[in-house]
Amino acid sequence: MLNVYSHFLTYASFRDTTSVWRFMFAIYLVRGVSSLQKFDNKKVEAQVIELLERTPTAVSIDYVAHHLEMSWSTSRGLLLNMALKGLVEAEKTTKSLIFRLPKKDGEEK
Repeated sequence: MLNVYSHFLTYASFRDTTSVWRFMFAIYLVRGVSSLQKFDNKKVEAQVIELLERTPTAVSIDYVAHHLEMSWSTSRGLLLNMALKGLVEAEKTTKSLIFRLPKKDGEEK
């Protein structure tokens, strides 16, 4: 299972939704769909969006986990699931993944 994650994270770019989808599909194949169902919670998604609206910069998985008082792995799954839905943008940096709200039409990048 670790090989699937490390292989994908080494070669994938999370700037596009397709790469995020491939990562989530790899998790689905390895763990099964039941482990992804806990990340589909509208109330918690609303809390993440509210946190991102209050934060002027992109946030890390750890930042969300700390501010919403949840585990790192839960916040990672939640953020990746939200990226698949297009609710947040995910970007892979040299250190980790960062997340921000999607840019609206007419906003500078």
